[in-house]
Amino acid sequence: MKTGPENKIKKQVKDLLNSHGVFNFPVAASPYGYAGISDRLAVLPNGKFLAIEVKAPGKVATPLQMEFLKKVNANKGFGFVVDGEEALKALDYFLAKKVYY
Repeated sequence: MKTGPENKIKKQVKDLLNSHGVFNFPVAASPYGYAGISDRLAVLPNGKFLAIEVKAPGKVATPLQMEFLKKVNANKGFGFVVDGEEALKALDYFLAKKVYY
Protein backbone atom coordinates (compact mmCIF):
# COMPACT_ATOMS: atom_id res chain seq x y z
CA MET A 1 0.00 0.00 0.00
CA LYS A 2 1.23 3.49 -0.79
CA THR A 3 2.18 5.72 2.08
CA GLY A 4 1.37 9.37 2.54
CA PRO A 5 -1.12 11.56 4.36
CA GLU A 6 -4.15 10.58 2.26
CA ASN A 7 -3.42 6.86 2.44
CA LYS A 8 -2.96 7.09 6.21
CA ILE A 9 -6.45 8.62 6.47
CA LYS A 10 -7.88 5.99 4.08
CA LYS A 11 -6.63 3.27 6.44
CA GLN A 12 -8.08 5.09 9.45
CA VAL A 13 -11.47 5.38 7.70
CA LYS A 14 -11.42 1.67 6.82
CA ASP A 15 -10.46 0.71 10.38
CA LEU A 16 -13.15 2.98 11.84
CA LEU A 17 -15.88 1.52 9.63
CA ASN A 18 -14.73 -2.01 10.44
CA SER A 19 -14.69 -1.26 14.18
CA HIS A 20 -18.38 -0.29 13.91
CA GLY A 21 -19.20 -3.42 11.91
CA VAL A 22 -20.08 -1.47 8.76
CA PHE A 23 -19.79 -3.35 5.45
CA ASN A 24 -17.42 -1.26 3.31
CA PHE A 25 -15.04 -1.46 0.39
CA PRO A 26 -12.62 0.74 -1.55
CA VAL A 27 -13.28 1.86 -5.10
CA ALA A 28 -10.46 1.39 -7.60
CA ALA A 29 -9.98 4.14 -10.15
CA SER A 30 -10.78 3.01 -13.67
CA PRO A 31 -11.44 4.63 -17.03
CA TYR A 32 -14.66 2.59 -17.05
CA GLY A 33 -15.81 3.77 -13.62
CA TYR A 34 -18.11 6.57 -12.55
CA ALA A 35 -16.57 10.07 -12.61
CA GLY A 36 -16.17 11.54 -9.14
CA ILE A 37 -17.02 8.35 -7.23
CA SER A 38 -15.86 8.36 -3.63
CA ASP A 39 -12.82 6.48 -2.31
CA ARG A 40 -14.78 4.20 0.03
CA LEU A 41 -18.37 3.03 -0.19
CA ALA A 42 -20.38 1.35 2.54
CA VAL A 43 -23.79 0.03 3.48
CA LEU A 44 -24.93 1.06 6.95
CA PRO A 45 -26.73 -1.42 9.25
CA ASN A 46 -30.08 0.14 8.32
CA GLY A 47 -29.37 -0.43 4.61
CA LYS A 48 -28.55 3.19 3.77
CA PHE A 49 -25.67 4.01 1.44
CA LEU A 50 -22.54 5.76 2.72
CA ALA A 51 -19.88 7.35 0.50
CA ILE A 52 -16.62 8.72 1.88
CA GLU A 53 -14.21 10.89 -0.08
CA VAL A 54 -10.78 10.95 1.59
CA LYS A 55 -8.44 13.91 1.25
CA ALA A 56 -5.06 14.76 2.71
CA PRO A 57 -5.20 17.62 5.24
CA GLY A 58 -5.52 20.93 3.41
CA LYS A 59 -6.81 19.36 0.20
CA VAL A 60 -10.38 19.73 -1.05
CA ALA A 61 -12.71 17.50 -3.05
CA THR A 62 -13.00 18.23 -6.75
CA PRO A 63 -16.26 19.55 -8.21
CA LEU A 64 -17.00 16.06 -9.66
CA GLN A 65 -16.41 14.45 -6.25
CA MET A 66 -18.67 16.99 -4.56
CA GLU A 67 -21.36 16.41 -7.20
CA PHE A 68 -21.22 12.66 -6.47
CA LEU A 69 -21.63 13.29 -2.72
CA LYS A 70 -24.54 15.67 -3.38
CA LYS A 71 -26.28 12.96 -5.43
CA VAL A 72 -25.76 10.45 -2.62
CA ASN A 73 -27.25 12.88 -0.08
CA ALA A 74 -30.14 13.80 -2.40
CA ASN A 75 -31.07 10.11 -2.59
CA LYS A 76 -31.26 9.59 1.18
CA GLY A 77 -27.70 8.29 1.49
CA PHE A 78 -24.86 9.91 3.40
CA GLY A 79 -21.78 11.49 1.86
CA PHE A 80 -18.72 12.60 3.81
CA VAL A 81 -15.38 14.21 3.05
CA VAL A 82 -12.78 13.04 5.57
CA ASP A 83 -9.61 15.13 5.57
CA GLY A 84 -8.15 14.65 9.04
CA GLU A 85 -8.72 14.03 12.73
CA GLU A 86 -11.77 16.30 13.17
CA ALA A 87 -13.59 14.70 10.25
CA LEU A 88 -12.67 11.23 11.56
CA LYS A 89 -14.13 12.18 14.95
CA ALA A 90 -17.31 13.40 13.25
CA LEU A 91 -17.62 10.14 11.31
CA ASP A 92 -17.03 8.14 14.50
CA TYR A 93 -19.78 10.12 16.27
CA PHE A 94 -22.13 9.58 13.30
CA LEU A 95 -21.55 5.83 13.49
CA ALA A 96 -21.45 5.45 17.29
CA LYS A 97 -24.62 7.46 17.89
CA LYS A 98 -26.34 5.85 14.89
CA VAL A 99 -27.29 9.27 13.53
CA TYR A 100 -28.28 7.58 10.27
CA TYR A 101 -31.47 6.05 11.78
